Amino acid sequence: MKNNSLPRLDASQHIRDELLPHCRLQPGEIWIDRARGHRVGCLDVADSNAVQTLMVGERPQLAIQDPPYNLAAFERRSIAAFINWCQNWISHTDAALAPDSSLYVWLGFESHFKTKAPRGWANRMTPKGIAMYLYGIRNTSLKMDWGKDAFAAAGAIGFDGVEIVLREEDRLDWLSTAAGGEEVRRWVQETGAQACSISFALFREYKGNEADPAVRDRVVQLVQKAIRACEGMGGVGILLPYFDAENIDMPRQYVDLLIEDLKRCAPLAEDLGIKVALETSFSTGLLRTICDGVGSAMIGVYQDTANALIYGHGSVTMLAALPEHTKLIHLKDTQRSDLGEGGVDFPACRDAIAKIGYEGWLIFETPAGNDPIASGEKNLAFAKAMFG
Repeated sequence: MKNNSLPRLDASQHIRDELLPHCRLQPGEIWIDRARGHRVGCLDVADSNAVQTLMVGERPQLAIQDPPYNLAAFERRSIAAFINWCQNWISHTDAALAPDSSLYVWLGFESHFKTKAPRGWANRMTPKGIAMYLYGIRNTSLKMDWGKDAFAAAGAIGFDGVEIVLREEDRLDWLSTAAGGEEVRRWVQETGAQACSISFALFREYKGNEADPAVRDRVVQLVQKAIRACEGMGGVGILLPYFDAENIDMPRQYVDLLIEDLKRCAPLAEDLGIKVALETSFSTGLLRTICDGVGSAMIGVYQDTANALIYGHGSVTMLAALPEHTKLIHLKDTQRSDLGEGGVDFPACRDAIAKIGYEGWLIFETPAGNDPIASGEKNLAFAKAMFG
């Protein structure tokens, strides 16, 4: 254990010599009790093939999992990598269980994280198994700068995280440093609200300058820096905005350039496990062309339930058309209204999100109103009643 160290049994050669003869199972091996039929494997539960090999078609009524506590056991993973790993083993466990069964998970967030347990995990059965949602909120929806106070406010309301709206290059520079990332992680530890994502407003420089190689190079470098900053603070993704109210889709001659530039960002995003998601006015056809053209699992679409209506696409249509390319989702209603009071059909969106098998953050881009805390509480209550 990293935070609660115990003596290592393998530090003594004498103890090693005594123990090793009794350690019969090597990684990948399964022992079968011929008398009673028990099967014991030294396997990776995040590997679906390993799980299937162990179960040999049996469908148990109960699974009990005791996963390592990130930040406390073994080497620390990024929040994105840890959540993805948890999604894998939970999904594989669910697939192995009988239809009417139970899954128990031992957790110890309070003692190991030194903070509050992540709030708002909403388990929903989908065609792919169990979907897990976390609720985040943009700092602007709290009428606050993205400092520790915004994290504290979000945590006090009950949100699981904060999406940072990043407009200043000097603050990107700070966030990209080890000191900046460590400072944000301290906010997370002290407030219980994660730093889930970056809304990267600096990308707006790209629109209108697509034909300028110097601007494109500069923006790509900024995006790469934002990817590193997001990983350093423990986030899962960054939002790249591109909107045009008059021309919904970007000119065709610039599409290939955007694909080329996103390809330049993809290797770093893949290496660090950070999603890079376009939030745009683009049609589903153009978004698919761009995502397929880039060909990276970490490059995709930031869905927005209201923007899809505003630009004439339809919220459910947009979700249904881009299941594999949906990386993050904004919960927002039309007419700058609170959730459920505008034109968005949230029950239909809820069902569409579950149907495409989306798992991860649902991030609020909601009006702060005269009382941002009360507005946050109201919108969070609506979402929990709607999504679980």
